[in-house]
Amino acid sequence: MSTEIARPFSAARTDRRKFLAASGALALAGCATERLGSYELMQVPAPSWRVGDRWTYRRTDFYTKLDAGSVTREVVAVGPAGVRLVTRTVDGRTLDDATYAAPGVEVSGNLSEDSPDVAGTLRPPFERYAFPLASGKRWRQRMTRTDAGGFRDSLSASTRVEGWETVAAGGREVRAILIRREFNLGPKDSFTGSLYRYETEWYAPELGGPARLEIEEWFREKSHDFFFHSLTPGARYLYELVSFAAG
Repeated sequence: MSTEIARPFSAARTDRRKFLAASGALALAGCATERLGSYELMQVPAPSWRVGDRWTYRRTDFYTKLDAGSVTREVVAVGPAGVRLVTRTVDGRTLDDATYAAPGVEVSGNLSEDSPDVAGTLRPPFERYAFPLASGKRWRQRMTRTDAGGFRDSLSASTRVEGWETVAAGGREVRAILIRREFNLGPKDSFTGSLYRYETEWYAPELGGPARLEIEEWFREKSHDFFFHSLTPGARYLYELVSFAAG
Protein backbone atom coordinates (compact mmCIF):
# COMPACT_ATOMS: atom_id res chain seq x y z
CA MET A 1 0.00 0.00 0.00
CA SER A 2 1.29 3.46 -0.82
CA THR A 3 1.43 6.49 1.39
CA GLU A 4 -0.36 9.68 0.48
CA ILE A 5 1.61 12.04 -1.72
CA ALA A 6 2.19 15.54 -0.34
CA ARG A 7 0.72 18.01 -2.81
CA PRO A 8 2.46 21.25 -3.76
CA PHE A 9 0.54 24.47 -4.16
CA SER A 10 -2.30 24.08 -6.67
CA ALA A 11 -1.11 25.24 -10.06
CA ALA A 12 -4.59 26.44 -10.86
CA ARG A 13 -4.47 28.95 -8.02
CA THR A 14 -0.78 29.74 -7.59
CA ASP A 15 1.37 32.19 -9.49
CA ARG A 16 4.29 30.40 -11.16
CA ARG A 17 6.80 33.04 -10.06
CA LYS A 18 5.77 32.71 -6.43
CA PHE A 19 6.13 28.96 -6.63
CA LEU A 20 9.59 29.11 -8.18
CA ALA A 21 10.65 31.58 -5.52
CA ALA A 22 9.36 29.38 -2.70
CA SER A 23 11.70 27.17 -0.78
CA GLY A 24 11.88 23.48 -1.54
CA ALA A 25 10.54 22.64 1.88
CA LEU A 26 7.41 24.66 1.26
CA ALA A 27 6.99 23.16 -2.18
CA LEU A 28 6.42 19.65 -0.88
CA ALA A 29 4.83 20.61 2.41
CA GLY A 30 1.51 20.79 0.56
CA CYS A 31 -1.64 22.45 1.71
CA ALA A 32 -4.92 21.01 2.89
CA THR A 33 -7.61 20.69 0.26
CA GLU A 34 -11.21 21.29 1.16
CA ARG A 35 -13.77 18.57 0.62
CA LEU A 36 -15.60 19.09 -2.66
CA GLY A 37 -19.27 18.62 -3.45
CA SER A 38 -22.18 17.31 -1.41
CA TYR A 39 -21.87 13.83 0.08
CA GLU A 40 -24.69 11.49 -0.97
CA LEU A 41 -25.48 7.81 -0.37
CA MET A 42 -25.91 6.97 -4.05
CA GLN A 43 -23.46 4.44 -5.53
CA VAL A 44 -22.24 4.60 -9.13
CA PRO A 45 -21.98 1.28 -11.02
CA ALA A 46 -19.47 0.59 -13.79
CA PRO A 47 -20.46 1.84 -17.25
CA SER A 48 -20.99 -0.38 -20.27
CA TRP A 49 -18.46 0.97 -22.76
CA ARG A 50 -19.18 0.12 -26.39
CA VAL A 51 -17.21 0.50 -29.60
CA GLY A 52 -17.85 3.98 -30.96
CA ASP A 53 -18.38 5.69 -27.60
CA ARG A 54 -16.67 9.03 -28.16
CA TRP A 55 -15.97 11.97 -25.85
CA THR A 56 -14.68 15.29 -27.21
CA TYR A 57 -13.05 17.79 -24.84
CA ARG A 58 -11.96 21.39 -25.04
CA ARG A 59 -8.46 21.55 -23.56
CA THR A 60 -7.17 24.75 -21.96
CA ASP A 61 -3.84 25.51 -20.31
CA PHE A 62 -5.14 26.70 -16.96
CA TYR A 63 -2.02 28.73 -16.21
CA THR A 64 -1.92 30.79 -19.43
CA LYS A 65 -5.69 30.33 -20.11
CA LEU A 66 -4.77 29.66 -23.75
CA ASP A 67 -6.60 27.14 -25.92
CA ALA A 68 -4.53 23.93 -26.12
CA GLY A 69 -6.68 22.28 -28.79
CA SER A 70 -9.51 19.80 -28.50
CA VAL A 71 -8.99 16.08 -27.87
CA THR A 72 -11.16 13.04 -28.46
CA ARG A 73 -11.31 9.84 -26.43
CA GLU A 74 -12.90 6.90 -28.24
CA VAL A 75 -13.60 3.24 -27.54
CA VAL A 76 -12.09 1.49 -30.57
CA ALA A 77 -12.30 -2.15 -29.46
CA VAL A 78 -14.19 -4.31 -26.96
CA GLY A 79 -13.42 -8.02 -26.67
CA PRO A 80 -11.71 -10.81 -24.73
CA ALA A 81 -8.49 -8.76 -24.62
CA GLY A 82 -10.32 -5.91 -22.89
CA VAL A 83 -11.49 -2.44 -23.82
CA ARG A 84 -9.20 -0.21 -25.87
CA LEU A 85 -9.58 3.57 -25.53
CA VAL A 86 -7.55 5.92 -27.74
CA THR A 87 -7.12 9.63 -27.02
CA ARG A 88 -6.08 11.87 -29.91
CA THR A 89 -5.54 15.58 -30.50
CA VAL A 90 -7.45 17.49 -33.16
CA ASP A 91 -4.54 17.00 -35.58
CA GLY A 92 -4.58 13.23 -35.10
CA ARG A 93 -1.63 12.86 -32.70
CA THR A 94 -2.14 9.99 -30.22
CA LEU A 95 -1.88 11.09 -26.58
CA ASP A 96 -2.86 7.74 -25.10
CA ASP A 97 -3.64 4.23 -26.31
CA ALA A 98 -4.96 2.48 -23.21
CA THR A 99 -6.31 -1.00 -22.54
CA TYR A 100 -8.74 -1.77 -19.71
CA ALA A 101 -9.45 -5.27 -18.43
CA ALA A 102 -12.86 -3.91 -17.43
CA PRO A 103 -14.27 -0.38 -17.12
CA GLY A 104 -12.06 1.38 -14.60
CA VAL A 105 -9.30 -1.26 -14.49
CA GLU A 106 -6.40 0.03 -16.60
CA VAL A 107 -3.89 -2.59 -17.77
CA SER A 108 -1.73 -0.34 -19.94
CA GLY A 109 -1.52 3.23 -21.19
CA ASN A 110 0.19 6.58 -20.79
CA LEU A 111 -0.42 8.24 -17.42
CA SER A 112 1.03 11.66 -18.30
CA GLU A 113 0.52 14.46 -20.83
CA ASP A 114 3.96 15.74 -19.90
CA SER A 115 6.08 12.77 -20.94
CA PRO A 116 5.57 10.01 -23.53
CA ASP A 117 7.96 7.89 -21.46
CA VAL A 118 5.37 7.41 -18.70
CA ALA A 119 3.62 4.67 -20.68
CA GLY A 120 3.59 0.91 -20.46
CA THR A 121 1.96 -2.12 -18.90
CA LEU A 122 0.82 -1.78 -15.28
CA ARG A 123 1.13 -4.57 -12.74
CA PRO A 124 -1.11 -4.88 -10.89
CA PRO A 125 -3.60 -3.03 -13.12
CA PHE A 126 -4.41 0.52 -12.06
CA GLU A 127 -7.89 0.92 -10.57
CA ARG A 128 -8.69 4.29 -12.07
CA TYR A 129 -12.28 3.77 -10.95
CA ALA A 130 -12.97 1.23 -8.21
CA PHE A 131 -16.64 0.68 -9.01
CA PRO A 132 -19.10 1.10 -7.45
CA LEU A 133 -18.10 4.68 -6.68
CA ALA A 134 -19.49 6.34 -3.56
CA SER A 135 -18.74 9.48 -1.57
CA GLY A 136 -15.95 8.82 0.90
CA LYS A 137 -14.46 5.79 -0.87
CA ARG A 138 -10.63 5.69 -0.95
CA TRP A 139 -7.98 3.35 -2.30
CA ARG A 140 -4.21 3.30 -2.73
CA GLN A 141 -1.93 1.29 -4.96
CA ARG A 142 1.69 0.56 -5.67
CA MET A 143 2.38 -0.62 -9.21
CA THR A 144 5.18 -1.43 -11.62
CA ARG A 145 5.17 0.06 -15.10
CA THR A 146 7.03 -1.86 -17.82
CA ASP A 147 7.72 0.13 -20.98
CA ALA A 148 8.09 -1.07 -24.57
CA GLY A 149 11.81 -1.60 -24.05
CA GLY A 150 11.28 -3.84 -21.03
CA PHE A 151 12.46 -1.26 -18.48
CA ARG A 152 10.55 -1.16 -15.19
CA ASP A 153 9.72 1.70 -12.85
CA SER A 154 7.73 1.81 -9.64
CA LEU A 155 4.81 4.19 -9.21
CA SER A 156 2.04 4.83 -6.73
CA ALA A 157 -1.45 6.29 -6.74
CA SER A 158 -3.86 7.48 -4.08
CA THR A 159 -7.52 8.06 -5.00
CA ARG A 160 -10.45 9.42 -3.04
CA VAL A 161 -14.07 9.95 -4.07
CA GLU A 162 -15.74 13.11 -2.79
CA GLY A 163 -19.15 14.70 -3.24
CA TRP A 164 -21.56 15.51 -6.06
CA GLU A 165 -21.90 18.67 -8.12
CA THR A 166 -23.92 19.79 -11.12
CA VAL A 167 -21.63 20.83 -13.98
CA ALA A 168 -22.02 22.03 -17.56
CA ALA A 169 -21.16 19.42 -20.20
CA GLY A 170 -21.88 19.51 -23.92
CA GLY A 171 -24.30 22.41 -23.65
CA ARG A 172 -26.35 20.98 -20.78
CA GLU A 173 -26.03 20.26 -17.07
CA VAL A 174 -25.17 16.85 -15.66
CA ARG A 175 -24.66 15.44 -12.19
CA ALA A 176 -21.09 14.39 -11.48
CA ILE A 177 -19.24 12.79 -8.60
CA LEU A 178 -15.82 14.25 -7.84
CA ILE A 179 -12.68 12.11 -7.76
CA ARG A 180 -9.21 13.22 -6.68
CA ARG A 181 -6.05 11.31 -7.61
CA GLU A 182 -2.44 11.82 -6.59
CA PHE A 183 0.38 10.02 -8.38
CA ASN A 184 4.10 9.51 -8.04
CA LEU A 185 4.80 8.33 -11.58
CA GLY A 186 8.49 7.64 -11.12
CA PRO A 187 11.15 9.08 -13.47
CA LYS A 188 9.75 11.55 -16.01
CA ASP A 189 12.47 10.51 -18.46
CA SER A 190 16.16 9.64 -18.46
CA PHE A 191 17.14 13.26 -17.83
CA THR A 192 14.82 14.24 -14.98
CA GLY A 193 13.66 12.91 -11.65
CA SER A 194 10.24 11.85 -10.40
CA LEU A 195 7.06 13.11 -12.03
CA TYR A 196 4.07 13.93 -9.81
CA ARG A 197 0.53 14.24 -11.14
CA TYR A 198 -2.66 15.52 -9.49
CA GLU A 199 -6.15 15.13 -10.93
CA THR A 200 -9.58 16.42 -10.01
CA GLU A 201 -12.25 14.70 -12.08
CA TRP A 202 -15.99 15.28 -12.34
CA TYR A 203 -17.22 11.82 -13.37
CA ALA A 204 -20.72 11.87 -14.92
CA PRO A 205 -22.42 8.45 -14.68
CA GLU A 206 -24.82 9.17 -17.53
CA LEU A 207 -21.84 9.85 -19.83
CA GLY A 208 -19.67 6.94 -18.67
CA GLY A 209 -16.69 9.27 -18.26
CA PRO A 210 -15.52 12.66 -17.03
CA ALA A 211 -17.52 15.78 -17.77
CA ARG A 212 -14.58 17.85 -16.57
CA LEU A 213 -10.98 17.09 -15.62
CA GLU A 214 -8.22 19.26 -14.15
CA ILE A 215 -4.67 17.94 -14.20
CA GLU A 216 -1.38 19.37 -12.99
CA GLU A 217 2.06 17.80 -13.18
CA TRP A 218 5.34 18.64 -11.44
CA PHE A 219 8.77 17.10 -11.75
CA ARG A 220 12.13 17.26 -10.04
CA GLU A 221 15.09 18.12 -12.26
CA LYS A 222 18.22 16.08 -11.56
CA SER A 223 20.27 19.28 -11.73
CA HIS A 224 18.32 20.38 -8.64
CA ASP A 225 19.03 17.26 -6.61
CA PHE A 226 20.82 19.29 -3.96
CA PHE A 227 17.46 21.05 -3.41
CA PHE A 228 15.75 17.82 -2.45
CA HIS A 229 12.23 19.24 -2.65
CA SER A 230 12.66 21.58 -5.62
CA LEU A 231 9.91 21.01 -8.19
CA THR A 232 9.33 22.38 -11.68
CA PRO A 233 5.80 22.79 -13.10
CA GLY A 234 4.87 20.62 -16.06
CA ALA A 235 1.62 20.05 -17.95
CA ARG A 236 -1.43 21.74 -16.46
CA TYR A 237 -4.69 21.42 -18.35
CA LEU A 238 -8.42 21.80 -17.93
CA TYR A 239 -10.56 19.42 -19.99
CA GLU A 240 -14.22 20.36 -20.50
CA LEU A 241 -16.64 18.05 -22.32
CA VAL A 242 -17.94 19.47 -25.59
CA SER A 243 -19.85 16.45 -26.84
CA PHE A 244 -20.51 12.77 -26.22
CA ALA A 245 -21.66 10.23 -28.80
CA ALA A 246 -22.73 6.73 -27.79
CA GLY A 247 -21.56 3.81 -29.90
